[in-house]
Amino acid sequence: MWVKGEFIVKMATTLKEYGDSKGYGYSMEYYKKIAWGGLKDTDVYNNDKTTQEKEDIDDAVKIELSGKDSKGISKSQKGTDGGC
Repeated sequence: MWVKGEFIVKMATTLKEYGDSKGYGYSMEYYKKIAWGGLKDTDVYNNDKTTQEKEDIDDAVKIELSGKDSKGISKSQKGTDGGC
């Protein structure tokens, strides 16, 4: 069984490799936020993340999905809109 931190690093590494192949060049910290976003509302997310970390993760994911942060302020997406 993977330790939660190891799982996040593996997910983030894979996302970063894909992003790098597309020429994005974003930080590992950014990809970790996106990886944690996939675990939102799980026990490990709820118990291991501070309120500020959760807000940062939520904003990163919302910006990528909608171009707006959690306050509704328009922000530039880092990736390309997948049309989802």
